[in-house]
Amino acid sequence: MFTLKLTQLGNSVGVVLPKELLARLHVENGDTVFATESPDGVRLTPFAPNFEQQMKAAREMAQRSAGTGQMNVWQWIEEAVVLAIHDEQLAEHCGSTGIERWPI
Repeated sequence: MFTLKLTQLGNSVGVVLPKELLARLHVENGDTVFATESPDGVRLTPFAPNFEQQMKAAREMAQRSAGTGQMNVWQWIEEAVVLAIHDEQLAEHCGSTGIERWPI
């Protein structure tokens, strides 16, 4: 558990994150983090909160087109973009993508 201090920053209030927490989040000064509501409070993460929804949509499109034996080029492009964004976020914040891709 980390205790966070609120501090005045001009007309706003900011949270000071200790370097141990920054290291656990794999972020540094200038990076973006996302605060999302969760059942037990607020979750702080370096990953875009809507990413899983994007991946789900891409998987559903791939499954729908799999039955036809051919993937629409626009579906393939959208799926490739979603995977590239995910790879970039993981590499930026974790040092390696380390994900297993499913066939396109």
